Amino acid sequence: MQTKVVAYITRGRQLLVFEHAGFPEAGLQVPAGTVEPGEALEAALWREVGEESGLTREQLVFKGWLRVVDHPAFAVVRHYGWLEADPSVPARWLHRVGGGGDDNGLLFAYRWEAFPPPPLEGRQDECLTDLAAW
Repeated sequence: MQTKVVAYITRGRQLLVFEHAGFPEAGLQVPAGTVEPGEALEAALWREVGEESGLTREQLVFKGWLRVVDHPAFAVVRHYGWLEADPSVPARWLHRVGGGGDDNGLLFAYRWEAFPPPPLEGRQDECLTDLAAW
């Protein structure tokens, strides 16, 4: 079973989302990825956020883990983390993905979506209701 992390990054009542630049068919997504063998969950979350968005720890505050969701049909367990962005994070930007994953080199177009956002690809929105209390 693969372990994944999914990052819900908020700013006020907005959620950070991205689309693949030039490939909107990939759908609306949030930063996410696979936990490396022996890697701590929070370290994986920070790594994935950095690789996929370019955001740093100085721009974000880790608020906590929201939920763990098991997807046996896909042999995946997802850990949903919540981070809050500093007001200085821009409204829109492009980021070329780094790291050694399958998405290395892809260009992601980031923006903020008002809550509740449009549906996210790959059931990434399955825990958004957990943010209702903030």
